Amino acid sequence: ERYLDAYDNPPMLNLCTDGLFASLSTNLSAPDPLFVYWAFPRPIDEVKRGAFIVEKNPIIWVCPPAPDPTVLAGGYGYRIIPQDPAVLADPQYVSWPFVSTVLVPADWPPLEGEADASDASDR
Repeated sequence: ERYLDAYDNPPMLNLCTDGLFASLSTNLSAPDPLFVYWAFPRPIDEVKRGAFIVEKNPIIWVCPPAPDPTVLAGGYGYRIIPQDPAVLADPQYVSWPFVSTVLVPADWPPLEGEADASDASDR
C-alpha cells in the first residue's frame, strides 16, 4: 500500500493464482486481464506482458508457480522487496499467501521501514 501511495497508484501485475492481489491498486490498466495463473491451462501473452512491464512500471506480485522472481526482476530492471526476517523464520508463514514475492522498479528507493535486503534470506 505504501508503494501505491508513494508512486501515484501504479498498476499491479499479478503473477499469482489468485486475482485478489491485482485489486490492491485501483489502476486496472493491466491487460489479459490480470495475468492470473489459473489452475487450468490458459495461454498468457508473454509479449504483451513484457511490453506492459516496460511501459507501465507496475508493482509485480509473484507466487508459485510463476517464473522465478529473481530472473523476472533482473530481466526487467526490478528489485525484490525483502520480507521481514522474523516472518521468514516463522514456519507458520511458509504457506500461501506468505510465499509470494513483491517486485518494484529498481529505481524506486526503499521506503522507510522496509526490511534490509541483506537481512532477508531465500526460501
